[in-house]
Amino acid sequence: MADYLSHFLIAGIPAAAVFGCFHRYRHQALSARKLHSGLLREAALYLYVVCLAGLAAMILWPGYHFEESPGLWGNLVIHNARETLTSNMNLLPLRMVGDYLRAFRERKFGYAIVMLWGNIGVFLPLGLFPALLFRSFGPMKTFFFGLAFSMTGEFLQFFLGRHCDVDDVLLNVTGVMLGYLLYVSVRKYLPRFAEKCRCQSE
Repeated sequence: MADYLSHFLIAGIPAAAVFGCFHRYRHQALSARKLHSGLLREAALYLYVVCLAGLAAMILWPGYHFEESPGLWGNLVIHNARETLTSNMNLLPLRMVGDYLRAFRERKFGYAIVMLWGNIGVFLPLGLFPALLFRSFGPMKTFFFGLAFSMTGEFLQFFLGRHCDVDDVLLNVTGVMLGYLLYVSVRKYLPRFAEKCRCQSE
């Protein structure tokens, strides 16, 4: 869990810094369209960039270990090989979900929470922020955006020697749609807050 969090921050914070370099140009483009991005929207936008880059890093960071060597740092060995084409892969829907639920029944809560709720929770921002920040993101566009992001990640993980699992896609998309439902709740119960997260006319 600590490794995933470190990968998230290592990618997310620099991504926000790079995004900040385009602050002036973004606002000039908005001003040309007679639009304004307020402080609340800017904060939400930067948080979304951190989440997006951090999540990409969590998905695509290759497995590795260090081997001892006479050098100062040792040899970094990337795990990108498979014994067979289907090694470390699951294409049977709900197979791994069943394993996670059995882990709950066997009181292996740490493993079950990280694998089950982790795959759902980390994708919540992909359902919440696009709908909150951009008027064009309805439920269908949010669904297909989340599906494409998750499937692309799983596809690339194959070449990185990471575990590829159709259940990860199912759980990820569930997280995306729960994030969209969270947006719907925010829009309903905090309409002024939701409106301030959108671009406003000058």
